[in-house]
Amino acid sequence: MTAPVAPLFHIDSPATWRPEVAGIEVTGWFYPGENAVCVDLRARVDRRVFLGIYGLDRPDTQATLGGGIPALRTGFAQRVQVWRGARELALDYHDGREWREFFRTPLDTSALPKSARKPPRLLRAALVFQTLAHLYRHFHRAPWRVLCRETDATLNEVLMPTSDVIIGEQFLGFIENPGFWINSGYGKFRLTGWIFGVHRELRQLSATTGVLTENRLVY
Repeated sequence: MTAPVAPLFHIDSPATWRPEVAGIEVTGWFYPGENAVCVDLRARVDRRVFLGIYGLDRPDTQATLGGGIPALRTGFAQRVQVWRGARELALDYHDGREWREFFRTPLDTSALPKSARKPPRLLRAALVFQTLAHLYRHFHRAPWRVLCRETDATLNEVLMPTSDVIIGEQFLGFIENPGFWINSGYGKFRLTGWIFGVHRELRQLSATTGVLTENRLVY
């Protein structure tokens, strides 16, 4: 039986793994292979997981990798939070069945400010219904201000902010809805926000949930 071909990738940035700020952006390209599939990428700092964007157009890789849409949409951008004492960073891709690691590097966090602390752990999405039961059981008769305070604290434990990625100085924008990402239980959802280009003309916006799945947005 032939061994599976290792995926091809390149890390464009950062240039070194000695970060000086807590928020860094890991960019590059990833190609799983002609007969392989990549549906998503993620970064891990120790055991903390950070989602990003995969499927950005990379015309420079398209010709090299044999042409076609999968060879074009190999770019990725991962916004990652690091902290003092973090040991290593890894990148994984999802092949449609499971996560597979393809890159790992040690981190030198000695240049980070003291304020760069480890982020709180997010609870599993399966616990969302339990958190609603907790609020109802303990705070359904509480004053409105107390209920709002406890609800905010509970949401902070289970929700992940949208993964906005700054694309250099060419585009500015913000995702307004949904405000947070959690396991989607619907066949579709509404995505709204705003964006404009600096000295660039925008003609079309698309949303992708995979390299070959594209949804045209109203802009």
